[in-house]
Amino acid sequence: MFYVKTRPNEQEFSINENESILEAAIRQKVMLPYGCGNGQCGSCKVFVTQGEFEYLHDYKPEALSEQDCKDGAMLCCMAKARSDLELLIPENNDYPEIEPQRYQSKVITVDTLTDNVYKLVLEINSNQFDYYPGQYIELLLQGDQKRAYSLACLPERDNEKLSQKIELHIRVHEKGLFSELLRHEISTGYPLMFEGPRGHFLLNQTLSSKVIFVAGGTGIVPVKLLLEDCLSQVQDEEIYLFWGVKNQYELFHDDFFSQLSQEYINFHYIPVLTEPDQSSAPWHGASGIVTNSVVEKVSDLSRSQVYAAGPQVMIQSCQTIFPAFGLSEDNLYTDIFLQPGKTSGKKKRNIFQKIFS
Repeated sequence: MFYVKTRPNEQEFSINENESILEAAIRQKVMLPYGCGNGQCGSCKVFVTQGEFEYLHDYKPEALSEQDCKDGAMLCCMAKARSDLELLIPENNDYPEIEPQRYQSKVITVDTLTDNVYKLVLEINSNQFDYYPGQYIELLLQGDQKRAYSLACLPERDNEKLSQKIELHIRVHEKGLFSELLRHEISTGYPLMFEGPRGHFLLNQTLSSKVIFVAGGTGIVPVKLLLEDCLSQVQDEEIYLFWGVKNQYELFHDDFFSQLSQEYINFHYIPVLTEPDQSSAPWHGASGIVTNSVVEKVSDLSRSQVYAAGPQVMIQSCQTIFPAFGLSEDNLYTDIFLQPGKTSGKKKRNIFQKIFS
């Protein structure tokens, strides 16, 4: 057993053999930053100031730059200790950490937004649940199973009420654990326990001249909240939203974004379809791969911030394509939605991966 100390917040915790540093920290309620839990997004980057570590499962830290590695950077979700460690945790003064808590809730509303996306409204027996736009919760299911879903409404809190409501937009999958419950069992009054908030997919409070949001499928859920937060702050910045889905019927927020584009002259909404349905009405908008549409519309990303949420293949495309058009790796913020039953190549699935099924 080894011990880990963190600076500047002076936390200390133990770590077992073959246990990831992130796993050990969360088990002992120590706050470390993280996102995907699979070494893809880079949100759990820290700097090793003392001690030695190695990566689990033959992982290669592709989410770190060459300079990061030279500076002693490490990804906590995929690393284990080889000695006692001292870690420097990058501070985010814009967003003080909110410690995840466990809450009991009950279902208030179950609606369908599309054939395979459900709207779930929960009421919590507390008025103390705080979170930031872009964060998510983990539903606690039978058999120690967890399913993670992004919060779909901006934070609201009324100290005069003893309860509060949250909203989730959930894509159902064939034979998915929570998907089957949602289809066949969950109705008004159904009890659900969850933990949260979690995640560091947050809006940088210092915005660039161009702010670009890229969403794939239900990745639009956290992106929508970041976009609303951004629009409430900006003055002269150009803001773009690219939303990639299969066809017109999956654009369940299309009217909302179209209306925003009428209200804000600096906001540009570009839905992108991979398989547009031409049978009912011809599609004259963008089609193909959403990341290709981004660089076709905004060819110079050198003074941009990009916020991308969606399937792993889309995030990897962002990481590969956008730097060639001038985007700094420090200005790409990601939230990976892992598809049920899929893992990253030969890597074993980390227990902190966000599974949406």
